[in-house]
Amino acid sequence: MKKILILFTYILFVSTAYAADGLDRHQIINAPFSIMGCDELVIGELVVHVLEDTDIKKDGSVFYRYHFNLHGTGIGQDSGAEYVFNQVWNVNGHYDGLPFIHSFVRSLRLIGKGQASNLYMDCFFKMVINANGETTVYIDKLGQSECK
Repeated sequence: MKKILILFTYILFVSTAYAADGLDRHQIINAPFSIMGCDELVIGELVVHVLEDTDIKKDGSVFYRYHFNLHGTGIGQDSGAEYVFNQVWNVNGHYDGLPFIHSFVRSLRLIGKGQASNLYMDCFFKMVINANGETTVYIDKLGQSECK
């Protein structure tokens, strides 16, 4: 498996202003991107859709869910091939002192037209800090990719 380094020329940070009764927000952001595909560097433009749902209860517990959907097109810098970029991230968490739970799932697809290679990458991450302060982290397929 080949490690993939994603270099966004636009760095996306979602800042959230929390309210006592929670927050729901939808953002659409246009951004350039570059990614090292299977055989070549691909540069293009993408649209980022961000859905946020944060709920802060009166007792101070926090529940949060973020959904990022990135979609765009790019051109291979060596071959001139056209590519379609799709990436979905889902981030979930719950904090109420301890235990603390945080997880995310990411799916990335860079689909080349014609004879260009396709890149597939999936990742799952979960962290739990229990009531004793002990941390457990589970990671599956982080940084692994498949070219077809």
